[in-house]
Amino acid sequence: MKHVLVCLSSSPSNAKTIEGAYKLVKATSSSFRAVYVETSTPLTPENQARLRENCRLAEKFGASLEVLYGEDIPSEISKYVQYTGISDVVIGKSTLRSKNPLKKTLMDRLLVSCPNVEFHVVPDYTGHNTSIKTNTKRPNTPLQDVFRALSILVLTTLVGYLFESMGFTKENIITIYILSVLVTSIITNDKKFSWITSIIAVIVFNFCFTYPKYTLFVYEPGYPVTFLVMFVASFMTGTLATQLKNIAQQSSLRAYRTNVLLDTDQAFTKTHNKEEAIEVLGSHLVKLLDKDVAIYDVQEEQLGKSYFFPSKEAIIENVFDEEIVSWVYTNNHHAGYGSTNYTSAPCLYYSIRIQNKVYGVVGIHIDQEPLEAFEVDLLVAILQECALTMDNFFIQKEKEEAAILAQKEKVRANMLRGISHDLRTPLTSISGNANILMSNGEYLNEETKQGLYKSIYEDSIWLNNMVENLLSVSRIEEGRINVTFRPELVEELLEEAVHHTLPYKGNQTLSIEMENPYLLIKADSTLILQLLNNLLDNAIKYAGDSAHIRLRGYESGEYACIEIVDDGPGILKEDMEHIFETFYVGQNKIIDSNRSLGLGLALCKNIVDLHSGKITVEDNIPHGAKFKIELPLEKVEIYE
Repeated sequence: MKHVLVCLSSSPSNAKTIEGAYKLVKATSSSFRAVYVETSTPLTPENQARLRENCRLAEKFGASLEVLYGEDIPSEISKYVQYTGISDVVIGKSTLRSKNPLKKTLMDRLLVSCPNVEFHVVPDYTGHNTSIKTNTKRPNTPLQDVFRALSILVLTTLVGYLFESMGFTKENIITIYILSVLVTSIITNDKKFSWITSIIAVIVFNFCFTYPKYTLFVYEPGYPVTFLVMFVASFMTGTLATQLKNIAQQSSLRAYRTNVLLDTDQAFTKTHNKEEAIEVLGSHLVKLLDKDVAIYDVQEEQLGKSYFFPSKEAIIENVFDEEIVSWVYTNNHHAGYGSTNYTSAPCLYYSIRIQNKVYGVVGIHIDQEPLEAFEVDLLVAILQECALTMDNFFIQKEKEEAAILAQKEKVRANMLRGISHDLRTPLTSISGNANILMSNGEYLNEETKQGLYKSIYEDSIWLNNMVENLLSVSRIEEGRINVTFRPELVEELLEEAVHHTLPYKGNQTLSIEMENPYLLIKADSTLILQLLNNLLDNAIKYAGDSAHIRLRGYESGEYACIEIVDDGPGILKEDMEHIFETFYVGQNKIIDSNRSLGLGLALCKNIVDLHSGKITVEDNIPHGAKFKIELPLEKVEIYE
């Protein structure tokens, strides 16, 4: 996904720039960011008001606003662009022109410091964007600072000669040299240049402007004191300017660190699991350090999968030493290049930890380029953010596991309570009837005995069916059931289910309707018969003694449909949503069985799912219930 950045300013044309950036975002479906660099230079009230309006406009268009702090605007923007992975930068025309032709514009400096980034210019006089792309980058070197310092000294000397020809006193010329030291301390990167320039400035002034000229000798007795005062003033001026510049740089680094950590924290917030957090950590470290990164995950108290993030196209995986990784994990301490342990290693290793809990190990390929203190500080802070995110995932997982365990315990308790309750009724009936037959059998007539025998038989059959359902549900949910799929005729399965049910029906009438007598499905006949028997058993028990129960088979698309329809009282609406859940018993008991555990219909759904089918229930108009089963058709090719 592309990321578009628009540079904000107090310029009157900046609103047009923001609108151009928004058009680019809409055209490319990119994310939108806006950045403003705040410097120590105060803005006029008019410019402040215009800047606020431009910020509001950017936010109105959906841009994520970032404020950076520093004196070097191009440097701050380039660091932000490189870290956040910005692909397109939109700049207004007013930033492209300078009154000084020798001074590099914002665009010129960004082109140098941001390779492979596309820049879009929004002119004032057109609505079109001009794209410029660069692949060059020229790093700053100490030689450039030497050239700048010498150039300033030469220019100051020439100005001194000009002042001398115009009749200015030597005190005026001295102030020019003090000013040159101040300028040198500002435009160079090393404070030594201001010190050296202070000494050279005194020597050059003595050589060029005191008598005898072009020698290092002086005749007037007061000049040594003048030179000393000039040196001290130059030295103090340069030192103070250097300190102020360092303070500004430190403030810029702190602001940059805050923005980096905020962006990283937001990225971690959007993750949903440990793997995503590792991806975020690896990608952000590569952007920040521009080095190869390896992350080793910890699973079940030991090192697990490793992830590699290259800074370039390929990564040298064998540079990372798993022995050092194991040591860091075991000792919860960093090791490798620049540390006190395994100092000869080419990589630096840190643990991702919260106190004594280690969630992973990070390896960074240093390659003889040690990290700066600021980079190490950022690295440790980001690792702490990652560890905190992983710890939250760990706590959440523990809560979910505890909730699942509690739910299982609740289900188990309900099941045991239901089984003990439902077993007691038929067992009491069986034992009571058997006791009557044993104790008073000779006093009972044949009709009474047959009634007791039938009651014992029906209760034993119910117990057998209940145990069979319970075992089947357990085997299916645990994946321990063997399913044998064969082509089966739907009509034969329906007839066998009806035949099995006939001994238990009352005055109900059963009928089978087949649109195609040769309708085939690929199924396990034993499981399908168990499914049909459960559905028919429910219909017989709850539809009423005079109900009519129809079994209908037909073809619908790629499925064979089986409907079991009755004209009984039906099922409550609130029960239909949960009727196929394990251990669910409806409010009016019109499910499963008279003494119900809520297993029969749950088993039906499991059997249908095993066959890649679907089972539903709905009202039968004008009254009653309709169960519909959809199973994939079995196609048979006949060769003649």
